[in-house]
Amino acid sequence: PDEQNLPYLCGLEKAFIHSGVLQMFARCDHFRQLWIATLGKNSSPAKIIHFVYPENYSSPSGILTMVPYPPTGLAKLKGRILIPTVIPSGGGLSGAALMYIGNPDDVKLQVHWKDEEEWRVIVGVDFIGDEGWMLLQDGTIKYSSDGGSNWKHLAKLSVNVRKILYGELVSVSKILYGLKFRSSRQGEVTGEKGLILTTLDGGKTWEEKKTNIDEYLVDIIVLNDDLIITKSVFGGFFLIKKKNNEWKQVEFPDFDYVGDMLLHDGRLLILDGKELFWMRLDMFINSIFP
Repeated sequence: PDEQNLPYLCGLEKAFIHSGVLQMFARCDHFRQLWIATLGKNSSPAKIIHFVYPENYSSPSGILTMVPYPPTGLAKLKGRILIPTVIPSGGGLSGAALMYIGNPDDVKLQVHWKDEEEWRVIVGVDFIGDEGWMLLQDGTIKYSSDGGSNWKHLAKLSVNVRKILYGELVSVSKILYGLKFRSSRQGEVTGEKGLILTTLDGGKTWEEKKTNIDEYLVDIIVLNDDLIITKSVFGGFFLIKKKNNEWKQVEFPDFDYVGDMLLHDGRLLILDGKELFWMRLDMFINSIFP
């Protein structure tokens, strides 16, 4: 970026691909950046072509932007990037909202949906076409059939774990970190202590996938029933494979801090610190599990 007379690039933490363009969020100490890059062919590198945020950023008055860290809550809806927020009210915080970024050449945060009835924190949101799913911090799953304009209650998740609190062994709900849908029927929720919940009916019912993994999972790519790519809240990057009814976990220490990962055109994109890595998915998997 410096060679192109662009601002200093902070640590990359989230990426989206829209119409062949790579949109990347980076976290600085007191603000976020949004970078636009072109995608290279095959093994060619991505090239940063435009810096749009936060120099010309503006926000409606009364809206407090609170992108979670890591920002798994960010989602893409028909070219829009949706950002979970909360709305300040009477000196406190009440209600959840989804903001979206407008014209990349004149970045503005605008309200896509808001609910001021009670205090909420949105952990994650995802869309398949006009269908959307929202995960709240208390385990509530909400569903939208109209592109996120209206939401209804769909399910309530609660998976307990035994912990020692104030010297006593108690049962508490596991912390949930992420939500991602593969289709309108199949999706996953991830959380602490290797938690992976799977739905096959559009989010109405959920089953826990027992992998015996002790990581705080924040994102997931399910390639098939026996092969999973995931990352932890601390930036660890893992490939998990089931063989003979046992799960084997492979960690990649060569990566410093994986901010995001996504599949595109048979390739796996890894955001690691301030670097982008492209890998052919089939070659990557075969090199690990020949």
